[in-house]
Amino acid sequence: MSLRAKDVLRDPQNSPPPAGTPLKLGARVVVLLAFIAALTGAGSLDVAPVVAASGCVSAQHCYSVAYELSHGTGYTGAKMTHHVLNLNHYGAPAFQPLWLGFANGDWVETGTSYENGLERNYIWVCEDNFCDYVWRLSAPLGATVYKIDQQATNPFKYDIYVAGTLRATVTMASGHGTWVGTGLETYAMNLVFPTFASYNLRYQLWGGAFQDWSGKDHQLVNVDPMCGLWASATSWWAGENTTCQ
Repeated sequence: MSLRAKDVLRDPQNSPPPAGTPLKLGARVVVLLAFIAALTGAGSLDVAPVVAASGCVSAQHCYSVAYELSHGTGYTGAKMTHHVLNLNHYGAPAFQPLWLGFANGDWVETGTSYENGLERNYIWVCEDNFCDYVWRLSAPLGATVYKIDQQATNPFKYDIYVAGTLRATVTMASGHGTWVGTGLETYAMNLVFPTFASYNLRYQLWGGAFQDWSGKDHQLVNVDPMCGLWASATSWWAGENTTCQ
């Protein structure tokens, strides 16, 4: 099962839609909410390396992702670091995302995308049945820090930083989320995506100080080309058509 409703938002056989294109959520939002509900009751899992059993096929998302979700409904921010890679990838898109997800199916996302031979930092928001890119810019190679941070003066506004620079402020319907996540998401089943780490994983509760992930709450590695590995409670390794060891 896919992590979330993005499989009805980005056609796996095409590039992401241009900015300004409204996209309506479909019935898979129900799947997303059910999956989040299942995650919150899943408890702590410490399974590594994780390799899925079934093959990746066209029109299916490939995921290797990790979650922090053991603190109920108080998530208001997320932070992580990963390396932007020089893939020169021209196939279906691939993403190194950081998510803050809400109980109503909305989410805020930032990270790096790979498509059309470009590496780009991006911000993507899905709120009130409208999903779109908020910002995209060519990404320099190397270690990059991404942060989603609730504003102290308005709990419905979230500041999104890339490499220490405020790139967007978005207004959401909820002042707190139910999970944060990170890892690798691709639409390209033949892509060789080298193993990389999403590390220095941190979360924010109720607008407070950022804290380290702990407990290795849950992970999803849903199809055979993908691999995933908890290197530590604050580091998740992911890759496609490679090994995470």
